[in-house]
Amino acid sequence: MPAIDIENLSFSYGDKQALKDVSIVVEEGDFTGLIGPNGSGKTTLIKNILGFIESEKGEIEIFGEKAMDFSDWNRIGYIPQHFEEDKQFPGTVRELLEANRSITGSTENIESLDIDSFLDSKFKDLSGGQKQRAMLALALQKNPDILILDEPSLGVDVEAQENFYNLIKELNDQGTTIILVTHDIGVVSEHTDKVICINNSVCCQGKTENLSKHVEEVYGDNYRLFHHMHEH
Repeated sequence: MPAIDIENLSFSYGDKQALKDVSIVVEEGDFTGLIGPNGSGKTTLIKNILGFIESEKGEIEIFGEKAMDFSDWNRIGYIPQHFEEDKQFPGTVRELLEANRSITGSTENIESLDIDSFLDSKFKDLSGGQKQRAMLALALQKNPDILILDEPSLGVDVEAQENFYNLIKELNDQGTTIILVTHDIGVVSEHTDKVICINNSVCCQGKTENLSKHVEEVYGDNYRLFHHMHEH
């Protein structure tokens, strides 16, 4: 049974069509990279999966259940690219985690996120990268079966990115299904096992080992792809 099964999904913002007849399957245990140009509908697709917006047509199933009937949202962790918070909210990161832990009762993998230095800082005062790590810590406390990450390493330095993606890979090795929305083709090639390329509709999907071909199909021939060796 697929973790997520989408068939002929379409969505528009007024007169602008963001998604057209999108059909994809994410199997349980996959580490899938979702790539495409700016404005291609990647975030819109994620918002449809999570029920934040409602599609014009098409069907979404989550663990074999229609999305409109799905209720066990603790099985899905989500880190948005951008998020808003109440500017007057006085809570610290520690307080947010403790409140969430009182419900879920898990702290596994959170130590790897290196958030100790700002645990007692107010969430509203954090940098963008710190907020991303705090949000990931909140998501991981649910022990989710699916983790959806929308450009999760924005505002994070290179060393922190390396640690972050190593953690995500460990979660996947333990059975967590990962969907990673990113512009970083290097991250996709190094960490994911499948890739989905969209530009309002699905251009291609398949194994990451065929990434160069997939990139050409989604971006056309007006791109240059450089390969380089990482030095840690």
